[in-house]
Amino acid sequence: MKTRTVRIIMNNRKGLPPSSPAYRDTLFSRTGRVVNRSCALVFNILGNTEKLVGDILRDSFAVAGEAEAVYARAWDRAASVNAAIRSAPRFTRLFSDLVRIVASYRIHSVKSRFLSDAEAAQALEALHQKNARRIYDLCVEMRGGLIKIGQFASTYTNALPPAYIEYLGRLQDRVPPVPYKAIARRIESEFGRPAEQVFARVDPEPIAAASLAQVHPAELHDGTRVVIKVQMPDIENTAEIDLTAFTIAADLTNDLFPALGLSEISRALADSVKKELDYRQELANILRFNRQTVDDPRVVAPKVYPGLSTQRILTMEKLEGEHLIPFLEAAAPDRRNRLLALIAESFCSQIVTHGFFHADPHPGNMFVLPGDRLGLIDFGCVEHFSAGTYALYMEMISAILSRDAESMARLFESMGFSAGAGAGAPLREMATDFIELLMLDPDQSLADVDTTQKLTRGLELIKKYPGIRVPRHFVLLGRVLLTLGGIMMRYNPDINVFMLMVDQMGKNKL
Repeated sequence: MKTRTVRIIMNNRKGLPPSSPAYRDTLFSRTGRVVNRSCALVFNILGNTEKLVGDILRDSFAVAGEAEAVYARAWDRAASVNAAIRSAPRFTRLFSDLVRIVASYRIHSVKSRFLSDAEAAQALEALHQKNARRIYDLCVEMRGGLIKIGQFASTYTNALPPAYIEYLGRLQDRVPPVPYKAIARRIESEFGRPAEQVFARVDPEPIAAASLAQVHPAELHDGTRVVIKVQMPDIENTAEIDLTAFTIAADLTNDLFPALGLSEISRALADSVKKELDYRQELANILRFNRQTVDDPRVVAPKVYPGLSTQRILTMEKLEGEHLIPFLEAAAPDRRNRLLALIAESFCSQIVTHGFFHADPHPGNMFVLPGDRLGLIDFGCVEHFSAGTYALYMEMISAILSRDAESMARLFESMGFSAGAGAGAPLREMATDFIELLMLDPDQSLADVDTTQKLTRGLELIKKYPGIRVPRHFVLLGRVLLTLGGIMMRYNPDINVFMLMVDQMGKNKL
């Protein structure tokens, strides 16, 4: 029976109950047409099934069944979406593209039954490369919340296929600024009065523009110079559309790759993006950090103005200083090394002493202020260790020193590591590998440890276990230590972050 017969069967649906796609097409026509077009692409592929698999009689119905399953499940999920979201052209476009990607994996799952293991693995890798590039291009084209979703997703190095990590890691959150009139309207809508009444002056030229927000210099009525971080107009609705579409796509693919935990990842990404869109949380993070460093004038975060801040606008002191990398490149060695030591000491104190730390310490978020003080900005991404989590990390150090893989595996589980269905290796095997990696040689002192090499190898080790889900606090801690280790190794390899952390352990305040 040829593909044409399959199409006839698919189209002959008169008399079906209201739950059928044909009936719902009259109720949900816009997205329905998109899904139908997506599925039409799937059926067009069936025309080449003989070439791909070799026997149309054996697998055409199986492929069609998988395609129809995508259609039905996508339809059911989309029909449950808020009407305002599903009627938006952005949702229609994004949902259409993602359904095609889901369908491509469904078709691969059928075709792979008739391939050797090596051929199936090679075909799947090629499909990952193709779809990763499609999602990257989609993020670049549509921007909005997609850029942030992609950037957050790229941190799941142990879960997502390497092709996705490679492509999404290239995303740069720089966009052309929106006209100041749109920013002024946003300020007026948040405060209920014109921007010129809220601030004495707002510079219409932004100093930074990203997918979620724009930053403008401004001046208060008392002459204080500040910066205001203003969310892009309508970004909350755009982000909601993007997150909804990606969550549906993850759910539709989850059963094909159960070990990856795609539904869990999509919900974690949604939570991260929503937190970044609530500037009240970032304001609270800055206030907490300033209380934490009140006795150390060498480390500075901006003063914030709660009365001039809302969920969508954050007003902060303007830090006057030099960007980190140009300073390090130009400074004399002694001066440069003092600042690097301050950076290392500050982050070790944040992590070990206080258990509350800036979790995105890339050089663009660090400034050198007058007096060679360290200025930190952008507290949208932070991490907080509870007393219990901190205690588990201390126990992990003990387990490593005693080479106790059983205890370390139990600690991994207590910390939130989990080996989901289809996991490639148990937690105990990963614990054994970690101990071998982190354990010192008998004649080696802690001062001789190559911090960056150990961290890099540790992250590579995690990638060996794609079935093991890693908790967010561990991922963020690794990212911070690896970023700092990279800076230290480039400019002053004599600074040992591990030694500084050991020095801070006796000062813990949790």
